[in-house]
Amino acid sequence: MDYIYLDNAATSFPKPQCVIDSVSAYLSHIGASPARSAHSLSIASGQILYEARVALAKLLGQSREERVIFGANATMMLNSALYGILQENDRVVTTSLEHNSVIRPLMELKNTRHIQIEIIQSSPTCAIYLSHLESALQNARVCVCVYANNVSGAVLPIAEIY
Repeated sequence: MDYIYLDNAATSFPKPQCVIDSVSAYLSHIGASPARSAHSLSIASGQILYEARVALAKLLGQSREERVIFGANATMMLNSALYGILQENDRVVTTSLEHNSVIRPLMELKNTRHIQIEIIQSSPTCAIYLSHLESALQNARVCVCVYANNVSGAVLPIAEIY
């Protein structure tokens, strides 16, 4: 695999040519699901999946590729992470820039698991006040924030937040 493409939003268009070429090649020449059978096309699709997992692990600095998981979309994976991690009375910090795929499950978890949510407001230009975020992170179980917002174009300083 010569490239890595992370879905930069379901609404992004046009897709990069490398994505179009890869999907077309898969649909034209393989078309089988990984791990559904032991025939050569299923094995080939499994190899593609494995190579993508290894490349992503390397990109993310993860030494164990089996810790990289895939899902149908960002909303499903965010829900899986939030529902899987957060427990009764946990405290979560997020921002006012978040997508509904973050806010809706957090609000549901507030009602069902009584989690506490602190929402850091952004400036009118979508900047986050890092001093507010830093103080809010005290005793927080999770911080959920978008890196690049596909609606406003805001890009948060992830290195400083991390």
